[in-house]
Amino acid sequence: MSASPRSRQPSRPARRSPRRAAALAAAACLACAAIAFFFLFVSWRTEPPAPIAPARVPSATAPGSPSVEPSEEPRKPLAEAVREHWQRKRASASAPDAEALPGLIQLALDPRAQHAERAKAVSALALSPDESAFAALERLLEEGSRFAAFVAEALGGSPHPRAVPLLVELAGSSSETVALGALRGLARAGGAQATAALAAVLGDAERSQLVRSQAAHALGALDTPEARSALRDALAAAPDAELAGSLLEGLGAQPFAETAEIFTALLASPDAPLAHKLRALDALAMSSPDASALLLETAAGAPQPELRARALQSLALLEGADGAGPLLIPLLGTEASPEVRAEIYDALAFTTDELPARADTTVLPAVLAETDPTARLSGYRWVASRIGSGGDPALASAFDERMLPWLREAAREGGGSHPRLAAVDTLALAATPEALAELARLAREPDPVLAQAAERAQKRAQRRLAATATPTLEAD
Repeated sequence: MSASPRSRQPSRPARRSPRRAAALAAAACLACAAIAFFFLFVSWRTEPPAPIAPARVPSATAPGSPSVEPSEEPRKPLAEAVREHWQRKRASASAPDAEALPGLIQLALDPRAQHAERAKAVSALALSPDESAFAALERLLEEGSRFAAFVAEALGGSPHPRAVPLLVELAGSSSETVALGALRGLARAGGAQATAALAAVLGDAERSQLVRSQAAHALGALDTPEARSALRDALAAAPDAELAGSLLEGLGAQPFAETAEIFTALLASPDAPLAHKLRALDALAMSSPDASALLLETAAGAPQPELRARALQSLALLEGADGAGPLLIPLLGTEASPEVRAEIYDALAFTTDELPARADTTVLPAVLAETDPTARLSGYRWVASRIGSGGDPALASAFDERMLPWLREAAREGGGSHPRLAAVDTLALAATPEALAELARLAREPDPVLAQAAERAQKRAQRRLAATATPTLEAD
């Protein structure tokens, strides 16, 4: 037996949690930050500091401010003291106490201290309006510190009046890493000056593709007419595919009411490249709930199956689109592409808690009629998610009698690692007694990968069942 591989994880969550707010906040900001931090940490070990024009920043020590020379005292007690201070302040993200500033400054400027501890000190100093704290951050930039990009981003949260002008200068740095940090800092700072600087970088054809893309994402984080105007103008200039994708992602982060005309026209245009349309649909996953109507329309009527499938993926991830679940069910009867039907089942699994009870008996015949391995596996996973969320009891019977034998064979002999592991995960998701017994048998298979996956899945299912049963026992 063979199953078409799919470029996705072995399973998708069975229910929509408060969900995707965290996962999607995954999305643009955290992903960009993770990449930037990785690049920055690698550069600490492999590259010399990027030079910054010395005329950009004034002297680090303002008159009357405490000394910022690195201490010769042992570093461990200082780091521990700063760590305790940081833990006290982390929850409220408030400015550090005046008595903590000398120690924070000392640690931030100490090249012998651990990078993580110095980063915490820099983040704390950036929250302070004190001149000595700002002077210390300027000194890190002036010396071409390998902390420069991190410092620039942290300055976006600074209340100091010179923070934004300094970030505008840093955005023009010859060091791409520093410029990227400054652009992220400007997105944090917001305001008219930051918006104008980001728009200028976006419109500068002499800047690198990476820097302009970062400016587009930064403008997307600013919910202002000026930011939207800059993104629209850049998109109208017919940029290349990569920059166009970043512009669409920036626009997708805006309220859909402000961008509906752009996305609707792009998706309806027969001349627009397919790649642009796919990026537009990806971007709408970050939009406001009212984008669900356009995503549903695309999922039902787009001529290319790739567009229909991508619209369903974005609809499943769109925060606040819970009411779309019932509207997806009729598509199962008209969709010819098994890959798209698989996406319908997966999207339904995201909205399983919002589906009416009659959805079980409506969707089950379509699942049982599937012959394509990809659509069948997604359909079976939807049934498993409904069993786990207290769906119609008939689903459990159908799962054990009709679906479990196929999943057993898929786990043992499915083509490729994804179908095999997805079959194991589906058994754990259903967690019927028969499914758990099958996982126990698979855990004894000679194939170590399958055996380990089945053992982990069985334990995961048992923990979930125990956690579900505990409140009931306590109530009794």
